[in-house]
Amino acid sequence: MRAAGLVMAVALTAAACSTKAADTPGGDAGGSADPSELATDFGVTDDTITLGILTDLTGPFAALSTAIVQGNQLVYDKINADGGICDRQIELIIEDHGYDVQRAVQLYAEVAPEVVGMTQLIGSPMTTALLDTITEDQMVTAPASWASTLLANPYILMAGTTYDLEMINAIQYAVDEGLIAEGDTIGALYVEGEYGANGFAGVEYAAEELGLEVVSATLKSTDTDATSVISQFAQAGVKAIALTTTPTQTASAVGVAAQALPEVKFLGNNPSFAPGLLATPVAPALEANFLLAASALPYTADTPEMETLRTEFAAEYPDDPGNGGVTYGYG
Repeated sequence: MRAAGLVMAVALTAAACSTKAADTPGGDAGGSADPSELATDFGVTDDTITLGILTDLTGPFAALSTAIVQGNQLVYDKINADGGICDRQIELIIEDHGYDVQRAVQLYAEVAPEVVGMTQLIGSPMTTALLDTITEDQMVTAPASWASTLLANPYILMAGTTYDLEMINAIQYAVDEGLIAEGDTIGALYVEGEYGANGFAGVEYAAEELGLEVVSATLKSTDTDATSVISQFAQAGVKAIALTTTPTQTASAVGVAAQALPEVKFLGNNPSFAPGLLATPVAPALEANFLLAASALPYTADTPEMETLRTEFAAEYPDDPGNGGVTYGYG
């Protein structure tokens, strides 16, 4: 049974593979089983545990996805160096769906028979399309996607805050900081699909609770130009703009607004930003007007844990800058 296999292999390592005999009146009768004698199923052999990664290495979220994969590889390399799990080394099957739903469904069918679980599945639309199959396969899946609609599935292991709650928190923060006030109009720009719709659900809820008006617009995930949307928002007199977008769309929106709406603040869901944007001409506008809502510490946070992670990352990937995706993938 896949679900039990993944939990035993990854979440309950110490309990499953402990060599300490149980303290029972019958001596060693209650002791833990020899790891070599554990029952195995899909993706588990006598010496390996195989996990799947279906991600976006070439599409609109490539920068984030690549970093999450690197974080995954870092942590599993560390586990393997410490002896693995239950005397087994962890292996990863990594496939790129390019943020295409049909491609993700096809790749899942190819990978599923070889793995005990999915340690990363990028994309709320892709994960949503696979939910029934995930249930049928009892495929424990850790999505690098945070749509609250995924949480009803018992095989989804989500680490982090959902997009709707991120946006509620961001808008409340903007009110608390005096950036917007009751009666103001805010814009909401979001990508078509589960990612964007869930972020917008948070915008609508927060606006209702805080007495704000909302004007909204959508983009396809492949769109790169937000000029017409920003013009629409400018005509509506928005005081802030919520973004549930790709990083490229964020750059376009913030860049155009630097001229049309120079005082307007942007509130972005966690996938809407990539550090590479700070090497583009839009960097000054981002630094002045963009706020990111996320449930993990920034990759550059000044804490001992993040310093350790950055050191490990730099040793393995000296030519890559790293970003918040590393934190999600590692943690």
